[in-house]
Amino acid sequence: MKDISITVTAPSNKRKHARVVPLGDSTYKVEWKAVEAGEHAVDVRLYNQSVYESPFICNVGDPELVSVKKMPTFIDVAELFTDHSFEIDASAAGSGNLEIMINGGRVACRVKELGNRHYLAQFTPTQPITHVIEMRFNGEDVRGSPWKLYSKGATDFVPSQQSTQTTSTSSSTKKTTTSADGYFELTGAGLQRAAVGKPSHFEILGEGSAQNVQVRIHGPNGSDVPVRIDQRSPGKMICEYLVDQVGEHRLDVTIDGRPLESGPLFISAYNADKITIEPLGGGVPNQPVQFIVDAVEAGKGQLEISVNQGRVPNNVQMQGAGRCLVTFIPQHPGTYVIDVTFNGEQVQGCPIRVEILPKQVGKPVSTPFISEETKTISSVTR
Repeated sequence: MKDISITVTAPSNKRKHARVVPLGDSTYKVEWKAVEAGEHAVDVRLYNQSVYESPFICNVGDPELVSVKKMPTFIDVAELFTDHSFEIDASAAGSGNLEIMINGGRVACRVKELGNRHYLAQFTPTQPITHVIEMRFNGEDVRGSPWKLYSKGATDFVPSQQSTQTTSTSSSTKKTTTSADGYFELTGAGLQRAAVGKPSHFEILGEGSAQNVQVRIHGPNGSDVPVRIDQRSPGKMICEYLVDQVGEHRLDVTIDGRPLESGPLFISAYNADKITIEPLGGGVPNQPVQFIVDAVEAGKGQLEISVNQGRVPNNVQMQGAGRCLVTFIPQHPGTYVIDVTFNGEQVQGCPIRVEILPKQVGKPVSTPFISEETKTISSVTR
């Protein structure tokens, strides 16, 4: 143990020695506590000589230092189908992955980089429901998350602080209405989002029967989408449908001859198979690896990108609506696994394995991007 020493240098150039704990079989664990965010240099020495490629770079992030500004306080039904936005300042939080999810990913969020790790997040509410905004930095909740934006000017009930803490039902996929004969509730993910070519459904709960309910779904081009209503049990009906095109679908529900008080609902249909991944370059340690994710034709949804299950930070820059440039910097040679999901579905061809080779001075390096379903694609760097 005396032969191994670890020195960590913080961004402020303050140095501290890390603790080395033996685990057996010539394996050791290194422990140290960061007190500031940013890039830290970790110098590993054996017999007072730095090991190969030392110092190593460790990016430290602090979710407490991510600040959110201009967050809307509510959703006005008069402003549905208009962009709502808020600002994010992560300049002091260090390097890491910033994740934003609205209503569990059912409402698309677009992020534009303003510079110096300042971002503008935009989303477009289409239904008079509560919007829950969750934000995480390196997998940890940002201070203030989640934010709940209740609808104003609709029939939605805005709970008190106490009921907000005790409620366990998300209103993001729930609508209520009242008919002359009783109370009805619409619930389920199929009220907001549907995958092309895959069955979707939602439930109608309450007093009544399928004979009293009429459900119609209209595609983006005005075509009707067949809906099957199945009376599963007294007070519970399942509405099943299958969309065949990407885009906004209008849902009209009539109960006992009366439409919903909130008006029609809108379902976002998406197709994860329309997403393509294009490698650009990078192939040796400490040099950026970049690739383009193109989701222009995939519809609205939540795009999640991870490298080595989130252990390797990546940076996402929007290149226009639905198209982004992803960059990560490998610290060591080896295999790096890229995984991309859209609305929780794995994108075709993922996971992708990127082989990072040791530095070879004066020789071109071919970096294979190995897809699970496609051929190997190589990019060459010098």
